[in-house]
Amino acid sequence: MFAARGLVREIVHRFKYNDAEHFLPLIESWMQRFEFNPIPEPDFIVPIPLHPVKERERGFNQAEQMAEMLSRATSVPMKTDVIRRTKFTDTQTHLTRKQRLANMRDAFATEKCTVTGNILLVDDVMTTGATAGACAAVLRGAGAESVAVWTLARGLPF
Repeated sequence: MFAARGLVREIVHRFKYNDAEHFLPLIESWMQRFEFNPIPEPDFIVPIPLHPVKERERGFNQAEQMAEMLSRATSVPMKTDVIRRTKFTDTQTHLTRKQRLANMRDAFATEKCTVTGNILLVDDVMTTGATAGACAAVLRGAGAESVAVWTLARGLPF
């Protein structure tokens, strides 16, 4: 995992906010640099969902594209119909940890299904873990045995 600084931060932000999908091959090559040995082994990969409004604005979900790459590389199936974002939230880029946790409260729900097995959540950047934690809590509450998180970069909390 990279630190979300300098060139890595710039590329992730351009990819995410400026529809710079031409960075996908580079991001995929970065992803391949990291050893993939989550314990326990995941039964499936779940990308952190965007709110439908945000996904329409962006035209794609960056976490879903990264989860697809990881799924192809590991042969672990990806599921996008397990969890959904129910609350529209502003970007967390400039929020404190406390504000991020509050922002994520009740932001996710499962798709009225029982979740089983070990899940690997995928996102582009983790700073405080508020988003991943909110998703993991919902998935565990729906029956997941375990939830691990994989991100390309680790943001530095301020």
